[in-house]
Amino acid sequence: MTTIHKTTDYDQFKFLESQRNVTRTSAVLESIKQKNMLDLKPIICNKEKYVLDGQHRLLAAKQLRVPIYYIHQ
Repeated sequence: MTTIHKTTDYDQFKFLESQRNVTRTSAVLESIKQKNMLDLKPIICNKEKYVLDGQHRLLAAKQLRVPIYYIHQ
């Protein structure tokens, strides 16, 4: 069973150098503002807290100051 974690400590997460740069989060920001469903699609990170999937969601949550949900892979 996978445990979904919740936090507002956004700085604990890191990005892999090989990931594409996050340049635009405006569509994600608007989506979260209208209907925050971050709990239904948590970001995925490894045990060292490198984000494997969900960097746009993480940055949008940080900007909006809402909790981010995540799982360890």
